[in-house]
Amino acid sequence: MLEGLKLRENLIKDQQHRHSKAEFVSQEELLDSPERQLQVEQLLRRNADPNAPDRLGNTALLCAAAQGHPELIQALLDAGRIRATARASAEEGLQEVVEALETGAQLEARDEHGDTALLVAAIYDRLKVVEALVEAGAQLDARNVDGRTALIAASSLGHLQVVKVLVNAGAQLEAHDEFGCTSLISAAQRGDVKVVEVLVKAGAQLEACDKHGGTALMFAARSGYQDVVAVLVKAGAKLEAHDEHRQMALTLAASEGYQGVVGVLVKAGAQLEARDEFGKTALIRAAEAGRLKVVEVLVKTGAQLEARDELGATALITAASKGQLKVVEALLKAGAQLEAHNKYRHTALIVAAFFGYQEVAEVLVKAGAQLEARALTIATHEGHLKVVEVLEEASARLDAGNVDGETALKA
Repeated sequence: MLEGLKLRENLIKDQQHRHSKAEFVSQEELLDSPERQLQVEQLLRRNADPNAPDRLGNTALLCAAAQGHPELIQALLDAGRIRATARASAEEGLQEVVEALETGAQLEARDEHGDTALLVAAIYDRLKVVEALVEAGAQLDARNVDGRTALIAASSLGHLQVVKVLVNAGAQLEAHDEFGCTSLISAAQRGDVKVVEVLVKAGAQLEACDKHGGTALMFAARSGYQDVVAVLVKAGAKLEAHDEHRQMALTLAASEGYQGVVGVLVKAGAQLEARDEFGKTALIRAAEAGRLKVVEVLVKTGAQLEARDELGATALITAASKGQLKVVEALLKAGAQLEAHNKYRHTALIVAAFFGYQEVAEVLVKAGAQLEARALTIATHEGHLKVVEVLEEASARLDAGNVDGETALKA
């Protein structure tokens, strides 16, 4: 899910850049001066093909529309054999060009990216152009090389009014791009609550998922879009839906530290003890990532302190293994068991010693963690001298008060 998300984010960023005027540079010399405009008119009189594309697939009409040469546009239209796509006119929002093309231009012709005029107009938020193209009969669900439709493009970019026009015209709500993302998922990923509301009201499937199993709720939760999460939850999105790694909305929000989202999900009834593919609960994930506020919320709402992952690690052991001092303190205050151990019989103190987290070791020792010889041996072997000092000093203090003559460090 994460890999796919990054790829989609890059695609969205690239979406508008790839439709810049730079695409028209190869034909620009024909159009940038009165002399060359005259040459174009002379070539047309000699029956030159006005539809001949350059190496990028752009015709003279596209270039004229992109650069804003109305006199050339009319001359090219008057040539009578125009088969242009109207893409450039859509890009620049030149509605009059679109209207002029309605009777003769191929609305569904595509550029090198597979984009039609409607797709480009949607990408650039050209509302009037979109309306004109829809009225002219443009195919609403035409896809480009990325599998994106005009509705998906508009939703991913937050073009609310364009989304409304396309939805009202009957665009497919469940069409998906090459990543399996629908318009609703795209809007949720962006965090656009207004677009999400429009799509939900129109009947978009809440449980539609991308090719990694991620739903709109998961994307919104992972990115911390609390208002979007609230809308989706209210609409009935499944709280326990999970992706291919068994990550759920609550687990994702907890791991990323979004306290507000966690609160919404918990209040809605999300299962606190649901586990991902590694057996980790939301509390363990939050502890692992050092999300103190989320840990406090989950503990307060009843998350099990002694729940264990597939390796037998509790939230305390996990926090200690990552050096999350504040979380360790919070879990100890909440009553986490100091001597809980994982499947390798490692306690929180032992893992802190292994990784060299001096402050964590100090807190655990102060809280009464059993001083095992193994902890000292491990810290010594790993070269964590500060931890060794902590353990030896604690042992010395205990030895001084031991009337039986036994040492504090136990095998």
